Amino acid sequence: MTDRSDPSTWTPRQLRENCPLCSACQELLHTAVCNLNLSSKDHDQILRAAKLNAQKDKSASINPSHLTDAIDAYRLE
Repeated sequence: MTDRSDPSTWTPRQLRENCPLCSACQELLHTAVCNLNLSSKDHDQILRAAKLNAQKDKSASINPSHLTDAIDAYRLE
């Protein structure tokens, strides 16, 4: 059984349901996807990392700094 509080185990559908993004985050992620030519799998990987960053900060939602950190980490891979 998977841990529902662990984003690394979530399906793409669960990510969409559990990771609502503010308009600034939506725009930031869209720009990254377009500029870095990311796949949907890459998109989900970044979103998972951003959610984990938010959880580490004890934040209920993803903010632009969580997303920026996740994008930067992806680019370093």
